[in-house]
Amino acid sequence: MKKKVALITTGGTIASKRNEHQLLESGKLDGNEILSMCQLENQMDIELIDLFQLPSMHITFENLNNLHETIQSILKDSSVSGVVVTHGTDSLEETAYFLDLTIDDKRPIIVTGSQKAPSDIGTDVYSNLRNALLVAASDYATNIGTSVVFNGKIFHAKHVKKIHTTSIDGFGAIGYGMLGYIDNDEVIIYQKPV
Repeated sequence: MKKKVALITTGGTIASKRNEHQLLESGKLDGNEILSMCQLENQMDIELIDLFQLPSMHITFENLNNLHETIQSILKDSSVSGVVVTHGTDSLEETAYFLDLTIDDKRPIIVTGSQKAPSDIGTDVYSNLRNALLVAASDYATNIGTSVVFNGKIFHAKHVKKIHTTSIDGFGAIGYGMLGYIDNDEVIIYQKPV
């Protein structure tokens, strides 16, 4: 039986598109446009919710509460294995920490984004989203709380920091390390928060 994962989009570079002046506009792609490149249709059922489309520096407390309530509503469905939130990177770590503090559920909540736009050479959009969905569907990811999946690595929301503004290896947890990683679609968890 296929796992069921909810995907909530909130905007950011991961959903951006270049305008006529070749400037990136955040949140111009909907979830279906991004999801179509992940090639996961046969591996899991994905429930898509386009919640809002904002640059992450414009996300308000009202937006955070809306996201929180949406996730709580989704988690009422016991058939959902996990939740993925796509987000801009400017305030991604703050949103992840907020969700970790306010949602108590053993199923994984994964926050991800991208440093490059979907149309950029070497984009990290599809690998980050694909990996986040795989972690959200993984039995190994239960009881890890809210985590950030970025560049094949899994970080706990409490310790993750944006460490670079443009590198696709833009997030880390200095002094704490990763919870695990994704290698050839296999989710490997080697530590869990207590």
